[in-house]
Amino acid sequence: MVTCIGQQIQEALNPSEKLGPSSKSIMDLLGLPKFIKKIFSYFSRSSDPMSSQLYDAMHRKTIIEDRNNVAARDRYRAEWHRKWTEEGLDFILTVPLPLPAIENGASEKTTLMCVGYTLLFSLV
Repeated sequence: MVTCIGQQIQEALNPSEKLGPSSKSIMDLLGLPKFIKKIFSYFSRSSDPMSSQLYDAMHRKTIIEDRNNVAARDRYRAEWHRKWTEEGLDFILTVPLPLPAIENGASEKTTLMCVGYTLLFSLV
């Protein structure tokens, strides 16, 4: 089994570092058993399909699942590069956050939605 993302995050912290409230809630969610996440996914499928997909995906991956994810990411990168070259682009200017600015000290209100563009462009 491939190490869980939550475990990788926890191991990277220095002993003096603490997680913020939003990070802690995500870590708690990552730590739930897979069958609980499947139940969450099932019941949120019609009302919140995006969260449902996240619940389905947030679990330890087997080596084969991990390799398939890496291959899919590499195909996405290749397609992105092909399209980038085909269009003759030099750069893409995007908004850094798809939401209004978050007040200083209000990070407990943030969610994974806040990493959308950053995550996408880190991928490619």
